[in-house]
Amino acid sequence: MTTDTGGNPPPAWHASLDADTKGWADNKGFIKLDTADKVIPELIKGYRNAESIRGIPADELERFPKDMTKPGALDAIFTRLGRPADAKGYGLARPDGLSADQTAAIDALEAHFHKLGLTKAQATEHVKYLTEQHAAAQEAQATAAQVALDAGKTELSREWGGTTAVNTERALQAAHRFGLNDEQIADVQEALGYGPAMKFLQKIGEKIGEDTYVGNGDGNRQAGLPSTPDGARARIAELKKDSEFVRKLQSGDADANRQWKALHVTMSGKSEA
Repeated sequence: MTTDTGGNPPPAWHASLDADTKGWADNKGFIKLDTADKVIPELIKGYRNAESIRGIPADELERFPKDMTKPGALDAIFTRLGRPADAKGYGLARPDGLSADQTAAIDALEAHFHKLGLTKAQATEHVKYLTEQHAAAQEAQATAAQVALDAGKTELSREWGGTTAVNTERALQAAHRFGLNDEQIADVQEALGYGPAMKFLQKIGEKIGEDTYVGNGDGNRQAGLPSTPDGARARIAELKKDSEFVRKLQSGDADANRQWKALHVTMSGKSEA
């Protein structure tokens, strides 16, 4: 340690510092260095380290807010990252023919994207993902519905046996008579299950047949019976193989006897007397 001409030691290198600066220097461990020539190298190293870390232009830096939960606190950061100025900036497609509710749903989705701070590219990818997931779900649903339909047809055919064609025709005619088109019939089959739906419609067809039976012609069509000689002949051959129908016919079942008589009248090509 050097002394002045009077033999007194020189003042500490930090003696002239204000209190705040001196406190900072103390926290950094500089005060314990007894001479300035020891402090200066440390300051230089610290400055160079800071410079290497900064190394980024000031206009490319953004300060994070202390309270990021505060509404709007991250707006500046979202903007720097590429979020559109407003929700309309996402420009999601709105195909022609959308309902008011569908358009409102797209508006709400854009508003949600903007609230989350998504860029336009991120929003586009998110919509693509949602679209793909929706398409996959619809395909899976259609596949499951087809599997259920095929299983229902197989089970009902096993239950109805030789009368499957007759009962199916009667069920569909009943549905059509009540104004259902093919798409609506398919909806009923999907809702109730193919088997229960067809059996329900077939029972209605049987009832209609009892109420509208007139022997041949239009009455046969309404009753679910063939209206041509060839059709009647084929139906008779089919019913002969149906043990349940034969049992009903032999036991005097009214409906079975009406069908049997009507078919033979139609096959003969003559009107019932």
